[in-house]
Amino acid sequence: MGRTHVSRGWSDLDAAGRLDVDKTALASYRLYEARPRNPAQPLIPNFPPFVALEETHEYNDYIAKLKQKEEKDVKAAREHYQVIKSYKRMPDNAVKCRKG
Repeated sequence: MGRTHVSRGWSDLDAAGRLDVDKTALASYRLYEARPRNPAQPLIPNFPPFVALEETHEYNDYIAKLKQKEEKDVKAAREHYQVIKSYKRMPDNAVKCRKG
């Protein structure tokens, strides 16, 4: 049993031995909050925009580019959803064709 779970305080398991997501999130946050840090630093530091999106050095540019990316992704998801929807109807259509 070399790969059994060894709890280090970050995760919490339920009675069945599965990961309890809510308790794990709370335990992780509490451990992160209790870490040694400079008191002048915020609890959760802000990230520089260029870390999230390439060629973005200003926060307003980051927000604008993020909005454009979201709009593009939403449009692609809508198109993808229509394709998936048509694929889901295929078995029903095949049955109708076979029945005549």
